[in-house]
Amino acid sequence: MDSKSKRPEGAEDRISQLQDDILVHILSYIPTVYSVRTMVLSKRWNNLWTFVPSLHFDQLDNRIGHYRTWYTFDDFAKFVDGALSLHNSSTIRKFRLHIGRIQLIREEGVSRIRDWICTAMRHEVCEFDLYFCPNYQLREKIELNLPQRVFLCKTLEVLKVHSNCINYPPTKPGYFPSLKFAKVTAEHGDNSSMGELFCNCPVLEELSIDAHLMKKDVKIWISAPELKTLRTRILVNDDERKVKGISINAPKLENLFVYTDLTRYILRNAKSLVKANIELTDFEENLSPELLNRATALLAGVSSVEYLHISGPNYVACSLPNFCNLKQLKLILFGCSYLEYVMELLKRSPKLEDLVLDIDVRSWYREEYVEGYEPFKPPEIVPICVVSHLKTVSITHITGHDDQLGVVKYLLKYGQVLRNMTIFTCGALLFKTSHITEEKFQRKILKYHKSSNTCEVEVKFENKGVVSKYCFPCGSSNLHLDQRYRR
Repeated sequence: MDSKSKRPEGAEDRISQLQDDILVHILSYIPTVYSVRTMVLSKRWNNLWTFVPSLHFDQLDNRIGHYRTWYTFDDFAKFVDGALSLHNSSTIRKFRLHIGRIQLIREEGVSRIRDWICTAMRHEVCEFDLYFCPNYQLREKIELNLPQRVFLCKTLEVLKVHSNCINYPPTKPGYFPSLKFAKVTAEHGDNSSMGELFCNCPVLEELSIDAHLMKKDVKIWISAPELKTLRTRILVNDDERKVKGISINAPKLENLFVYTDLTRYILRNAKSLVKANIELTDFEENLSPELLNRATALLAGVSSVEYLHISGPNYVACSLPNFCNLKQLKLILFGCSYLEYVMELLKRSPKLEDLVLDIDVRSWYREEYVEGYEPFKPPEIVPICVVSHLKTVSITHITGHDDQLGVVKYLLKYGQVLRNMTIFTCGALLFKTSHITEEKFQRKILKYHKSSNTCEVEVKFENKGVVSKYCFPCGSSNLHLDQRYRR
């Protein structure tokens, strides 16, 4: 610290003059190792940290520059033991315990961790945040059984657990009586015990599960009568994906976010569902019959939603369910054989108002996709939503091929209530994939007939980070430069 940053002699220490409850509140926002160090400031600060209702223990917090001062787990454990024994507050509102991969932890260490957790639960903890991931490269197979006090704690409202070695007992009636938010991350390891962790959660409102399952035939049960938001990221370490799947019974569920390699999903009583985001990963364009059935079942389970986001391969169009309430649809499309799929979705979504198509351009660089295109073949019957409900259309990463432009032309021709169509691309992408310039692309768009007199078309080109926005206003036949801006 240089001389300019030092407090002048005789200057008033206004922070130390604050009331105790204000200082304690300030200390609750910093790691416990630093709040303890405030004792050296003056006698005024000597015992304040012991009344802080939030305890944050992280083995990486105690640093000098880039060097950690916890050389072993025992050093870290001694500090935690001492801090808990001196703590004077009757309530620990938030208890955060993070132990990373760098430490060698033995059975006696696991026992001490359980003791710390029990101490926190006895102090009526409201939020419990545990990160515990021992380093398996040290060939230490560690298992941590969460104490029963965690499940019976009447004050626990928020639970966050990230681990690769925790065993969870099946929850029973009476467990998690006040839990409203839960986030569980299970890394590689035997995490099959989490299957029944959330099968009895009477007041749970928001749940997030991120798991990489290592065992076959694992089934996850979720039963929560008050659950409104569910986020799942389930991946299976099994080429045949023999996991039994996820069963969800949540009659008040409104928001569902799924990231999966097509683990089987079974949704029961999902009549309140409003928004669904489904992202499928690591799939070839043509799905096997078994995976196709799982995809169809998942979409059927969310068919009542108003807002739907799908990212993944193209399903067989005839296997799609009807989306009678759908108002907004966003598709991130893989490959180029998706047009029948898009049109079928339009047919099955009679109330659709907002359509977003995001084309995954990676597949268009492959020659087998670029060559041999057939122009877009419009359906014989125009979907009801295109004529009577569709108001906004956005197409991103368009490459200028005839089938894509055919969709643009079709929607402009039959979109009687269309208000806005936005097309986003870049000059390099147009030229590389279809040998078309920006000027030629603009002229093509200008030629298309618009059924709606209130429709405005915007074409955005990106070149070297600069976006040019061209606007085709309502009732005009000229496309003019609206603005340029750097992205």
